[in-house]
Amino acid sequence: MPPSRESPWPLHSLALTWLLSTGFYAGLSTAVFHSFIAVGFDNAIMEQVVTRLSRFSAPITEVEGTGVNYFGDHFSPALALYAPFYRLVPAPETVFVVQAAVLGLSVVVILVAASRCLGRHAGLYLTLMYALSFGLVNSVVMSARETPFSVLLLALAGAAYLRRSTRGVVLASLGLLLVKEDLGLTVAAIGFVLALDDRSRRAGVALMAVGTAAAVMVVTVIIPAFSNNGISPYASTPSAMLQATWDGWGVKLVTIFVTFGVAGFLALGNRWSLVTLPTFLWRFTAPNVAYWTPLWHYSAPLMPIVFLAALPVLRDAHEMKRRTSLVIAGVLTAITLSWTVVVQVIPVIDAYGSPRPVAARRALDSIPTGATVVSDEYLIGHLAGDHNTYYMVEFQGCPRPEYVVAHVGRPQEHIWGGRVATSAFDSLAELETFAEVTYGATHEVVADEEGYVVLRRSAVVPSTPCVPAEPAFPWTS
Repeated sequence: MPPSRESPWPLHSLALTWLLSTGFYAGLSTAVFHSFIAVGFDNAIMEQVVTRLSRFSAPITEVEGTGVNYFGDHFSPALALYAPFYRLVPAPETVFVVQAAVLGLSVVVILVAASRCLGRHAGLYLTLMYALSFGLVNSVVMSARETPFSVLLLALAGAAYLRRSTRGVVLASLGLLLVKEDLGLTVAAIGFVLALDDRSRRAGVALMAVGTAAAVMVVTVIIPAFSNNGISPYASTPSAMLQATWDGWGVKLVTIFVTFGVAGFLALGNRWSLVTLPTFLWRFTAPNVAYWTPLWHYSAPLMPIVFLAALPVLRDAHEMKRRTSLVIAGVLTAITLSWTVVVQVIPVIDAYGSPRPVAARRALDSIPTGATVVSDEYLIGHLAGDHNTYYMVEFQGCPRPEYVVAHVGRPQEHIWGGRVATSAFDSLAELETFAEVTYGATHEVVADEEGYVVLRRSAVVPSTPCVPAEPAFPWTS
């Protein structure tokens, strides 16, 4: 098949690229999920939200608290795009596959843009670096969320910018406003970049205004309207933001270094790289240390920005600079990918060679579909879709749960954000005492294997009303 007018690659090559990328991302996230290595708090939230949206209901997520509307936490209407697929196949793997397919489309966008700018060989090389970049790989390893839609839209916007298609940039940018609340400022930054060019100045100024207004409206009006307490849960005080701005620059500089380094630092020579600034701004002024690091999914939207910004700089560079930049990109991609393999993938492989996944599955099978369950973070991601599931840390005891699920002991295999997570309960007796005191009922053990424990309510403690209260964890007493 001859190459299409828009791409130096034939259509079947682009389709193969999409399938390979989708398979890689879907296989990685599914393998991690079924290894029971990564704790599933965020997966549980996403599945509850998508389940509700697939039934045309409000995106309530009991994992975050009784009656909590997810849009009062993050405003992300784009999550509704998962719903039709989940309605057809209601399983967590469905969300993983759709997430992977969207990220795979972004890989195709980068391949077309890079090959048009650099030629097939260099374009394919840089696309491979993008597909294996730490931002995308960490995103699919951790959990499913709205991030893939921002990645794809930013890839489309950047590719349109390279083609000098102002309309394409504007349309893709406006889509970002439906993905997450922080992206309004990113849209404003895209508008600023457009405004620097005489040919797109009016569109750029308009986009700056729309992006800024949308960001303010979402954070100050829309999210508080959905929130139970009328405020944005991620709002920080000026003093906390100022302190966060001064702290952690060792970690922050590493994040900046690897973000631009995986594209050979070439993006720094293109004004499109200014689009990264709002993301760095909100991450580095937030009191949450996790935002400062290159871990998790927070760097995923930056990947298409820096790779597309690097393309024209690489095209115009002299041969020595071009070769050096490509080597740097390859080396840093290999280093960050190796880190992910050591910290995340090797424990997953080890888990499949142990009895733990089988034990976890047996524990889940002991809980009937539709039951009311309170779980810690280890199995909650596998329960949220077909059970009435609450998170132990947030749940205040009403209604009384039929089942209590937790991991007992101090496992060294659970990985959460690149660090080992530990259990809340040292012993079965400690968990039983917690369940009786907190939920006002006695329980019998229906599963206890490899530390995975399932308790079933046997009787309500006499004269103990179901009154909402903060959970009384052993380590807080």
